[in-house]
Amino acid sequence: MSPLVIEEICLIIENEHKVQLAKYGSPLILDAFKAKKIIADRYSYTRPDISPLIGKSVVLEVKTSKKKLYIHTYKRTPKASKEMRNNSCNVSKITNTYNGKIVPEKAKFVLFVFKEEWEKTIFVFKTGVLTEEIQGYNGLPEEAVKDKESLILFLDSWFESTGIKYKVDKLDNNLIKGLVGNGQSTEKKKY
Repeated sequence: MSPLVIEEICLIIENEHKVQLAKYGSPLILDAFKAKKIIADRYSYTRPDISPLIGKSVVLEVKTSKKKLYIHTYKRTPKASKEMRNNSCNVSKITNTYNGKIVPEKAKFVLFVFKEEWEKTIFVFKTGVLTEEIQGYNGLPEEAVKDKESLILFLDSWFESTGIKYKVDKLDNNLIKGLVGNGQSTEKKKY
C-alpha cells in the first residue's frame, strides 16, 4: 500500500456551507495502518455562524494528491451535492487573538493576571465564567461583570492581599477597547 497524501480537508454542512478545516503547505502523508491526529486551524467564530449546524448532515471532503474523498459522518447523511463538490469554501473563519490566545466570540472582558514568575490571559464572559482558574476559582459573580468599573472594584478587593497584579480590557465585538487596573495605562491597543 502506498501512503496517502492529504493536501486539504473541508467540511460540508447541510449541503449549504463549506468550511476549510485544514490546508497543508507541505502535504500530510498518511501511512497504512498508522493513526495520525488531524487538528483543524483554530478560529474565534465563523460567518455565517455554523455552530448550530454541527452534528447534523456533515460530510468531510478530503483532497488528496490523486482525488477528492467524501467521508460521511453518519450512515444516513446525504451525499454532497454536485454544486458543493465544485464550490470553494463559502464560510469565513475569523481569528482574533490576544496575547497569543484565541478570543472566544462571546467574551466580554480579557483579564491579564500576573505575579512574580507566572502570568495568565483569561477571558471573562458576561455570565462571569472564566476560561481559566484564578486561585481555584473559574467564575466571578454576575454583578461583578456587569461593567468595567464593577469588575475593577471586585478584582481590587479580591487581589488586594495576594500580590496579584492585573490588567482588564473590555472586548467589544472581540476588539480591545482599553487597559485598566492596578494603576495600569488606559491607552488603547490595536490587535
